[in-house]
Amino acid sequence: MAAGSGVPRCVPWQPKYREGVLKLFRDVPYKAELWHWQFESNPFGLPFTPVVLVDDEDTVVGFNGVMAARATDQGEAIRVLWSCDFYLAEPWRGQGLGSVIKHELHRKAPVIMAFGISNRASEVLRHLGWVPDESVRSYRMLRRRNGLRSWLLGGLQWLNRLRRAFSAVPGISGMGIKVRSNLPERDRVDAL
Repeated sequence: MAAGSGVPRCVPWQPKYREGVLKLFRDVPYKAELWHWQFESNPFGLPFTPVVLVDDEDTVVGFNGVMAARATDQGEAIRVLWSCDFYLAEPWRGQGLGSVIKHELHRKAPVIMAFGISNRASEVLRHLGWVPDESVRSYRMLRRRNGLRSWLLGGLQWLNRLRRAFSAVPGISGMGIKVRSNLPERDRVDAL
């Protein structure tokens, strides 16, 4: 167990936790600059209700940011959260606290959306029973080569680019793009 005598606990969001959360993300460029746009200026006017995990000294050790959204399911309004910026401080990992954060997140809304899930978050979600949608491909760009695996993946990326350059894209003939300044009728949007 990490420093302190107690197990971290989830607490309601308070602005005093902002700096502690930003410290967790200190390696993320521009996180402080994005904070207001991402979390506090909800276009629907919905409140910011992230999951915050603090230790017995009230220091932030875990966080799952959320962007609340309005959505409908078969014409019924439902609560939806877009889960983003999931992080647990290194000393507390491997103790089930990531699962605690995700369980708390699921208490907040019946539908959780997640895009661009990190490898670490994927492990936690898989442990909780989430199943990846195999129709959605997962990609990443290798920027540094630091071992045999990264060199092999880099070679695979290069081969995929080469293959794509010499193969026709199936099924795009006859397709077009229409740019509109307004949405189609509600029934057509709901049918999507």
